[in-house]
Amino acid sequence: MEQTRKFPGFGYALLLMLAALVLMVGLIIPVAVVDFLFKMKLVEHPGVMSCISLVSSGTVIFVGALITKAPFREVFPMKPVRPALALPVILSVLARSSCCPKRTIGCDTRCRCRDGSRKFLST
Repeated sequence: MEQTRKFPGFGYALLLMLAALVLMVGLIIPVAVVDFLFKMKLVEHPGVMSCISLVSSGTVIFVGALITKAPFREVFPMKPVRPALALPVILSVLARSSCCPKRTIGCDTRCRCRDGSRKFLST
């Protein structure tokens, strides 16, 4: 029972990681130039950096899937999410956003709220 390998090997994985790094730097440079010229503080915004990371990672994943010439369902096996899990996830996101509307430094069990006080997430 011989099975053909459709997935890239170690060399392709390194090449894809290098492509992700180059693409991310290539996307950050124009944003940094616009940031410097127009004093917009785009580089400091987490949403802009997240979008750059998402675009570069998504492009590399898409190219990697095209290199394999395998069906996307085989390369990215995803199971559908059960609808019963939707409510707990939505409630968790809403509870986190209402407790901590601002970004905080660090990842602990406390957050700094709008009034400057610190609250535990469990209380």
